[in-house]
This record gives sequence, C-alpha cells and structure tokens, in this order.
Amino acid sequence: MKPMTSRANARVDRRIDDWKLKLIDLTRRNKLINYRETKTSSLKITSPQIDTIFSRLTNEGKPWEIWSPTIPSKPRRRTQITTSQTDSKQIDRILRNLERRSLSEYRERGIRILYLTFGMLNWKDPLSKEMLRSPIVLIPVEITSKTPRSPVKLQIPSVEEEVSLNPALKLKLHYEHQIELPPLPDFETTKVSDYLQKIAQALSIIECELEQSVDLGLFSFHKLVMYQDLNDNKKLISEHPIIRALTGEKYKPRNELIFPNEEQLDQIDPKDTFQVLDADSSQQLCIQYALNGQSFVMHGPPGTGKSQTIGNLISEFIARGKSVLFVSEKMAALEVVYNRLKAKNLDEYCLELHSQKANKREVVQELNRCLTEHLVKGRTLSPEELERLVQRRAQLKNYVESLHKTRENINLTAFQVLSNLSKLEETPSVTTAYPYFKSLDQRKLLELEDSIRRLSNTWTLVEEGENFPWLGCTEKDFTPETRSNWIHLLETTLATLNAMIQDSYAYSQALGLPTPHTIREYENLQTISNIISGTPRPPRSWFIDINLEELQKETEEHRKNWESYQTQKQWLRTRYDSRFLVSPIGLAESIERSYQYLCEWLQSGVGSEKDLYVKREQLKKYLDSLPNRLVELREDANKITEILGVKKEVNNLEWITKIYILSNLCLEKTRPPRAWLE
Repeated sequence: MKPMTSRANARVDRRIDDWKLKLIDLTRRNKLINYRETKTSSLKITSPQIDTIFSRLTNEGKPWEIWSPTIPSKPRRRTQITTSQTDSKQIDRILRNLERRSLSEYRERGIRILYLTFGMLNWKDPLSKEMLRSPIVLIPVEITSKTPRSPVKLQIPSVEEEVSLNPALKLKLHYEHQIELPPLPDFETTKVSDYLQKIAQALSIIECELEQSVDLGLFSFHKLVMYQDLNDNKKLISEHPIIRALTGEKYKPRNELIFPNEEQLDQIDPKDTFQVLDADSSQQLCIQYALNGQSFVMHGPPGTGKSQTIGNLISEFIARGKSVLFVSEKMAALEVVYNRLKAKNLDEYCLELHSQKANKREVVQELNRCLTEHLVKGRTLSPEELERLVQRRAQLKNYVESLHKTRENINLTAFQVLSNLSKLEETPSVTTAYPYFKSLDQRKLLELEDSIRRLSNTWTLVEEGENFPWLGCTEKDFTPETRSNWIHLLETTLATLNAMIQDSYAYSQALGLPTPHTIREYENLQTISNIISGTPRPPRSWFIDINLEELQKETEEHRKNWESYQTQKQWLRTRYDSRFLVSPIGLAESIERSYQYLCEWLQSGVGSEKDLYVKREQLKKYLDSLPNRLVELREDANKITEILGVKKEVNNLEWITKIYILSNLCLEKTRPPRAWLE
C-alpha cells in the first residue's frame, strides 16, 4: 500500500471528527445532561439509603422488591424499596411501562435502556448559564415478576452489565469545561456515597449541588460507546482501507484478485462447496467474493435471501477453519441467521456474545467446551454423488440456455412466450381452427395480431348482445343530416323524459308514493293510475243532496243481499262442482225451460217411467254415435259440393242443410232453363 499523504490523512481525520459529532448530543435535550422526571417513565426511590441499595445490587447480586402501599399498616420489609409515589396503581402503571419499553428495545436492538441512577448533580453550565440536572452513576437493571400478581423486583441483568459513570456528562465537562471526573473505584471497598463526595470536590470550581438520591428511568447512551471507540482508536481506524474509502478516497484492494462472474460459477467443483442452504447465482457470486477476500456491500429488499447468504458464508468459512464475527444492529437478524445454522446442526460452532441467554460464566464455559471438545466429522458426499451434482448442474444450465434462446421464426425466447402467456391467465380460452401454428413466423404473427386487433374493435357488440345501445340500428350512412336528425330526436326524447319525470314526481307526491327512478317503477306508477281511473266513483249527488238515512238503509239492504248471496253460494259448493258456479250466461234459463218441458211431458201421461228410461237409453246411444254421424255427414256433404262444383268447404250444419236443399233441387224433374245459369 502506498504511504498516506498528510492531506489525505487530514481529510480522513475531519470525516472521523464529523462522525463523532453526529454520535453525541451534549445539549439539554439529552436526558443524561438534563434529567427530568416524568409521570409515566420514572420513579424516585426514597428508602433505604443510597449505599444500602447500591451494595445489595452490585456486591451481593440480590434484587430489590418494589414496595406497594396497598396496605399502609403493613411495614416495609428489609428487601423492599419505597418510592415517592403513594398510589399503588400509578406505581404499577409506571413499572409496566418501563418494563415494556426496556424489553422491546433490548429484544430488538440488544440495548439496555433501563437504569438506576445514584447521585444527581444540579449545576449551572458556565457557558450557557442553564441550570441542568445530571445523573452521576448508572446501573443497568431489569424488572421481573414471576406472575402478574407477584411482587415486582429490580435486579442487575444476568449478563452482569457493569456500573457506568455518566458518559455524556463526562464528555461535556471534559470538552467544554476541561474538568476531569474521578474514575469509578472498586465499589467492593468504596461506598457509592463516598465516590459522590469525590465528584462534588472535583466540581467545586463550578456552581453545583450534589444530591445523594436514587432514580429509576430510561436512558440510552450506546452511541457514546461508538464515540469513545472512534476517539480511542482513531489512528487504527483511519488506516483501514474501508474507512478511507468511506471518507472519499478511492478504494484499492490489497491484493489484485480475479473474481468470477455468474457464467463462471458452474465451473466450481462441488467438492469445494460447503453451503448448507439454497443459493442462486447472485448469492453464489457474493459467496465467492467473500471467499476471495473482497469487501463488498450486499443489499436487497426483505425476503431476497440476505440472511440465507450470510448463513452460507459462515458455513463456508467454518469448513475452511476460519472464524466469523457476525454483528447486527437488530437482534432479530442475529436470531434468524443463528436459527438457520442451528437447523443444519451448526449451532455447535456458534457463540452468542450478546444475548439474553448469555452471561460471563456461560461464555467462559462455552469457550472451554470449544477448546476441549473434538467434534466428529460428519458424512460427506461420495464421488458418485458429487458427479451426479455436476450432471444435474449441466442439465439445469442447458435448460436455462434453451429457455432463453431466441427462436428464429418468431424472434422470441421460450421465456418471453411463457411470460406473455402468464399475463393472459385470466383471459377466457377461445377455440380456434387456425391451421398454421407450426409454421408461424414473425410476419404471420403480426398479421394475426392485426386481425385480432380489428376484431376486438367490434367485439363489444358481441359481448353486450341485447344491451348494446345501437343494437337494431340499420343506418348505413352517417351523414351530417343523419347526425342532426338523431340529435333532434334525442333532444325531443330527453325533453319528454324530463316532463315525465316532473309529472311523475308530482303525481307520486300527491298519492303519497315514493318517487320512481327506474322504468319498472314508472310502469308501476302508470298501472296504479289506470286502476284509479277505472275505479267506480260515488255519484255526485252524494256530495250535493245527500240523505244519510236513506243511504244507510240502501247500504244495509245491499249488505244483506251480499250475505244471502254468499250463503247460497256456499250451499251450492257443497252440492255441485265448482265449475257450476262459473256457467255461461243464459244457462240457467235454458235448464229451467228444459225442466218445465220435462215436467209437462211427464204430467201429460204420454209415457210411463219405463218408457222414459228406455227412451233415455236410446237417446244416450244416439248422442254417443252422433259425432261419428256428423263426421260422415260432413264427408258426404263435401263430396256433393265437389260434384256440384261448389268451391267451399262444409264445416257447419248450416252449410250441410244448404247442400241438402241444393241436392234435392237437382233431383227434381222440373229444372230451370240452362240460360238461367249462363
């Protein structure tokens, strides 16, 4: 590598300083600089005294239980701490909120934000003249409870996070006021209250007051750790080629390496591949770049296989005896990759350095296991299986090449054809007898497309069928005169419709009916109008010269007649068929005359009951044979008309009678002269 110039170094240093400034906030917006109590995310601890609380947490490693004033008469136990809040429900709400927010941040980003602060510095900034309130010592804690009704406890997390001196306050005093705070002592031999006194002595040159208080709240200063890292290792960081490239310097790899392209990936021998997850060509290319020592950025939207590629990278380096440090801002990304490796039995090679399940003791035990344990090599693929992989890869390559090969006739690839067909999946299938598909070329395809396009312009008529607005129109020539006539006709029709709408609205309102909106509703309104028009109306005299008593008598008489009619009708229904009640007009008089004639005939004594029965049977036989006789009579009459030259078909008794008279005249000896007929 060429030696770095002073100008280039200055540029890199400036960029690193810019990054550092973006990582810190030393204004009053930072809670570590200006702490403010809130109603929902902070609690002030009032007892026991500060050294007791600190020692139990750090030296003894025991939790504190939050005392809830639900039963004031019940005394506080030695393992309980009290707060300034007197409402137990409010205490519970604050603790649940703190627990929810701190757990969410830790699970998502692996960052502790819930802290107990020991000592509060009330001071006046000499530069801005602002009164500030800054915590001094911070201990990370977590809120635990076995059940929702169990007592809530505060304890240091199992990862054994260390006690911290407020980093933001330390930086602000150092850079803005050139004040150095004393380092944290060994708290096994030094009380926290004594250390706070040393802090007060170091700050005696500024206007301040130090409280021996304990507070529970949310703080975040993980970026300050990054700031301190950039500050302490500035020289080492500035020499790294990636860092220099980020500052604008042209990146030059340390070694001139030849990296494969996608076409060369198929030349890699399967026995040199140690991937445990599926990978496409773009992912394979990333893996080869990493194996060749190339730094690169792999990006893509969610679900494109970035975590899968990282899993393959780790497995490749494990097979080559190398170690991999996988870091991520989000815990979820770490868990996804770890679970993929665990599913392939590679979790034995993984060490979780930043996890809820990891603490110092477990990390040491895991390191000891890795150093002392000898893993048994698993089964590898046989030469025959490796050869089959090579053959399968060649088959897939040939398939892809065939899929994307341009066909001469249609100048399209099979992939393009299938893609176009997939767009037509919802299109109805139409059976066609087109006979030239096998010889279809680009020219014929264009002609076919043109024909289909012309057909599509008229296809609307076929689809709409009877609903097509111009269905039945026989006009062939559309001239300006035709257009004018149509416009006049449409305007006239529109005016008529508007008038009909207005009249229908007024009419429906007068009848108390809803306003019609459809053709069927207009037809219904017209039907109602016709019924009203045809309904009998009361005489005019009812409203001019009315005699209510006479009208009442007449109405009563009609009512009685109606009841009598209904009674007789019901009696007739019990004795006769229902068709009897709908007999034609005049049938009753005809039956009555026949009945009277029969009575007179019986009373005359002409025939006895036996004669009546015999004649009845004869009459019945005669009537039964009458239809056949009538048919024969009609046939004979038609033959006579044919002989006589009468051009009319005989179809009733009247004509048969006339033919009979005409036949008798023909048989008479005295005939009319021929001249009469000429």
